[in-house]
Amino acid sequence: MPVERGALLLKPWDGRDLAQAERHLREGLGVLHGHRVQMLDGLCYFAELRAEPERWPLAARLLGAADGSREELGTALSLSPEEFETLASRARACLEPAEFAAAWNVGRATTLEQAVEDALAVA
Repeated sequence: MPVERGALLLKPWDGRDLAQAERHLREGLGVLHGHRVQMLDGLCYFAELRAEPERWPLAARLLGAADGSREELGTALSLSPEEFETLASRARACLEPAEFAAAWNVGRATTLEQAVEDALAVA
């Protein structure tokens, strides 16, 4: 079944092959369209994948979207609260406070579907 395959592709990776992880995330998110809780997990994993210097603004935006969508859905993230906060703290520390706040707030105002499209639009 496509949904289970998509969810499996969203599982965290071992960090050794980020290109492969990105391919899996892209494929998984493509299959999961409309399955909001699984999409939320994929968005968090994509934000983690984007946690590199030139992409911290995108990571902060995706995390803001994940946080807002989590509240809207009334669900927990696959990342533990501590893991989510660690990732958000890394983004916060790597960006100017105003830049982080702007990216986070844009993310929180974005729908889950739009945030996934934004994540997938990045080459």
